[in-house]
Amino acid sequence: MYSRRYLKFILCSSIALIALLAIRPIFVSLISAQSEPAPNLIRLAYFYKPPPSQEEQELVIDTSDTVILTRRDEWFRDEIVRKSDSDPILQYLLFERIHDPCGIAARGPGASCDCDERVNANNVGWNSDDVCMLINDHADWFLRNQDDDVFYLDDYVFMDIGNPGWQSFYLDRIRTSQLEFGWNGIFLDNVRGTINRFETLDQVVPAYPTDESYVVATEGFLKFLYETYFQPNDVPLYANLRSMPEENNEVWTAYLHYLDGAMDEFWAIDWGYEYLSPEEWELSMQRAIITQEMQDEFIAVTHGEPDDLERQRFALASFLLITDGTASFRYSNVRDYASPVIYDNFEYGLGAPISLRYREGENWRRDFENGYVTANPTTNEAEIIVR
Repeated sequence: MYSRRYLKFILCSSIALIALLAIRPIFVSLISAQSEPAPNLIRLAYFYKPPPSQEEQELVIDTSDTVILTRRDEWFRDEIVRKSDSDPILQYLLFERIHDPCGIAARGPGASCDCDERVNANNVGWNSDDVCMLINDHADWFLRNQDDDVFYLDDYVFMDIGNPGWQSFYLDRIRTSQLEFGWNGIFLDNVRGTINRFETLDQVVPAYPTDESYVVATEGFLKFLYETYFQPNDVPLYANLRSMPEENNEVWTAYLHYLDGAMDEFWAIDWGYEYLSPEEWELSMQRAIITQEMQDEFIAVTHGEPDDLERQRFALASFLLITDGTASFRYSNVRDYASPVIYDNFEYGLGAPISLRYREGENWRRDFENGYVTANPTTNEAEIIVR
């Protein structure tokens, strides 16, 4: 079986050759320059839990191209597979924490492990007795702070991603979920490029005192997972890459060597109701371009109020400036990830792109067969024009 990266490479190469023979501009797109307007230029993403209503579930099935769900949601995964051609459907796993709702790890080895709380399945410690077993048999796998204590974010305890024993346990659980529960791909959440999460929690971590030391451990963990299991078995590995350095995209690029896809959860516009600076916006654009150039899928996630049409238009226009036809997009209700929001401009018949993005005054612009798109990262204004 050919790998996904190989097939994507062959497809891109073939389309570039067609464009050249037709004496048309060569542009970064998986859609032929001579094709009809392409409604699937805007591929939509959905994650992480099934929507609460049947109507919204059907909407996800009908509109989503890339789907991420958690264990215990196999029923919805199988419904999507039965009714649509969404690909891939990935299993969500936290990268650096496990669920410990009763604070067992904080009590240390030998403490009572009684806990009546249900353990979440969004992490590799999904069995009710996992934390008890781990703290008693492998206390060194837990990440420690300056006082040599384990520490938490909400009721999730941090693990040492650089520990070889923990890495092997993590991979064993991945194998189990793929083989026994019918998943075909993994999505790792919170793969970070700095230690700012520890700093915001007022924690000093002796094992990783600098951003560089944490990046080395993270890259090593990704390399172990990818080269040991995912690449040899042609199983897709995606990640939500968070807290990247603000000055460049070097860490982002380094992590991509061991991934098949990457999500940027604060892409083009900031979390909540804020906007990125023009410099931050450009870095986010470059992350999308780099990801696609490396033949990885890019998932652009933006947030806002559902009725903030100007914000949604700016986010979508930014996406249309850079998509090659394989990237996925989501504009999500900032207060509710579990509900899909669909807009009329997702169906605009712009056709295939006939240029890369280019500067036009303060705007960035990209031309399409049936119109054009502009976005201004200074004023956060955008146009999506269909002729």
